[in-house]
Amino acid sequence: MMRILMVGRGVIATIHGQVLQEAGHHVEFLVRPGRTREYGGRVRTDLVDGRRGLLGRRRRTTFATRLRESVEPGDGFDLVVLSVGHHRLREAVASLAPVVGAATVLVLGNVWDDPVAAVAPLPADQVVFGFPGAGGGFDGDGVLHGALLRSVVLGSSGTPGD
Repeated sequence: MMRILMVGRGVIATIHGQVLQEAGHHVEFLVRPGRTREYGGRVRTDLVDGRRGLLGRRRRTTFATRLRESVEPGDGFDLVVLSVGHHRLREAVASLAPVVGAATVLVLGNVWDDPVAAVAPLPADQVVFGFPGAGGGFDGDGVLHGALLRSVVLGSSGTPGD
């Protein structure tokens, strides 16, 4: 079992966090101050799960979320999934760099800047880039409607030949 920190509780972080939690990992969501009360401790999802069946299978579930508004250096996460908008990436990296410890950081989403420069405060050998195999949106009642594909595209940057 890994200890995983999902940065944010948007569509991508929520879908992938749910899948990782269902696989038996300990998953927590880092949210902005004040959002814990707003989000509450549960998320309802209505997903087409492309991992199940040729055309996917619709799943409606509710899962419990562990929310936190801060991270400390000794919290001991094995994996940090950083899924924020490209315009917030540098800010998120700057706040995570002092507390990430030895965790692998998966930047999951679009990176519009030079990838190495965008994550510069983090140790390059701890960073993996990925493009999510999921998408969707929240409706007015807070239900996440979306889809999950079978794979996530992963890669690295910063060394010759990558």
